[in-house]
Amino acid sequence: MNYIQSCWKIYWKSYLILLIIHVVGILAILQADVYYADDVDRTARGFRGFGNTFGRWVSEYLSALLHTGRNLTNISPLTQLLAVAICAASALILIRVITETEKFSKWTYLAVIPLGLSPYFLECLSYQYDAPYMVLSVFFCIFPLLFAEKSLWIYGIVSFFCQLFMCESYQASSGIYPMLVLLMCFLAWNRGENTKSIGKFLLVSVAAYVAALILFEILCNLFANPDSISYVDASIPTGTAFFENAFENYKKFFSHIWNDFQKVWKLLIAIILFFFLFITTRESKRQKWLSLLCGGFTLIVLLMLPFGVLPFLASPTDSPRAMYGFGALLAMLTIVIVNAKPKFLNLCGKLSCVALSFCFLIFSNIYGNVLQIQQDYTDTRTQTIIDDLIDLEVMDSEKTLYFQLDYTDDSWESPIFNKNPAYAYKYNNILGRLLGKNYGNTRWIEQKLTYYYDLDLKFDRSIDLSTYDLPVLVDNQYHTISGNDEYIYVVVK
Repeated sequence: MNYIQSCWKIYWKSYLILLIIHVVGILAILQADVYYADDVDRTARGFRGFGNTFGRWVSEYLSALLHTGRNLTNISPLTQLLAVAICAASALILIRVITETEKFSKWTYLAVIPLGLSPYFLECLSYQYDAPYMVLSVFFCIFPLLFAEKSLWIYGIVSFFCQLFMCESYQASSGIYPMLVLLMCFLAWNRGENTKSIGKFLLVSVAAYVAALILFEILCNLFANPDSISYVDASIPTGTAFFENAFENYKKFFSHIWNDFQKVWKLLIAIILFFFLFITTRESKRQKWLSLLCGGFTLIVLLMLPFGVLPFLASPTDSPRAMYGFGALLAMLTIVIVNAKPKFLNLCGKLSCVALSFCFLIFSNIYGNVLQIQQDYTDTRTQTIIDDLIDLEVMDSEKTLYFQLDYTDDSWESPIFNKNPAYAYKYNNILGRLLGKNYGNTRWIEQKLTYYYDLDLKFDRSIDLSTYDLPVLVDNQYHTISGNDEYIYVVVK
């Protein structure tokens, strides 16, 4: 208890600053108050379903505890505020672990922003039910490093359980712990510390990480049913297919980063990568050429780790929420840069780090406000569909009708995206991917029509009503409704 009190006395101001920064970052998301993707289904049916499909038993039981019952109810913004509170704690520990100091510079508070407010992590914070457990998985990846200074045995045990809990909360964080361990090993070596001690630390870290993954795989095979997940294939290819598949997945992830990030962001990231190598080489206690060589190799490996185990799966999800490890990597590198010795060239690196963080902070508010604009438009279009459906004679039938809704091209988009170039997806691809996850999937609109408005409709995606020759019942500027006394097919224009 005395240790906790002493830590709070030392770090409470730093934590408060980080908490305020993260709250400011998601204010627009909180104001939008949007049911994001799975939120639609969870609100309607109150189900959890984290454990039996995804093996996320930590999320399964903590959600029941947080919601004080087996069935979930919407308690946002509490869940999202809890998420940013955990995120601020994760940022605080990350700074403490990398800098190994109790006093943080003002630069550092800004440099760590990519950890929790990168464009990819915004999808996690958009979920009104899942957000705390997604963020908790990041915390589990960073927390064990606090024990590395005390005892390797304690560190190894804590690492094992934390990585197991990470897998059981959200597996997209699986690359953060290896990145942080590798970075810590390089920084320690670069400072001239004992190579044997670094090797022991690395060996314990790898053993704890691999053991946790193996145990998680065994638990999933025994108690989970991943085959029920339709949009991913969590199996691991064998033989030459393993390498071919991994290469294609890596190519897909990096292609997303290249297309998602704006030109200014990519320029700032390139500058950050350069200054990481420049600063670590100049401040190295080793031979400069060797430090540059090891730093370059470390950077290459670090760039391969943000996605964790996902590239090695047969068909992983490539949603933004699966790629936030890249934001964690940027945060680690920028913390190193802004804590370098105060020299003129280092100032250029620090300004680049702060500029990127500022870009991400601004984008988080742009995204939250656009989320609200898109939701208003979607609600209006949904209401027009309902108004036309209830006027149809076939809706008076006593039997349940099978229902399907489809979009034509990008008809789900609010017209504002074609009027303001800053919102246009050809200029802002990540914005399109974040919104498309929620609005580009007809499943959520179908569920709202059936669950929220009590229309006597049943949606079945195994039936492709576009191949049915159904008579047109309504055709206007917004949609075409076709159907008979068995099926209703709506195409949104």
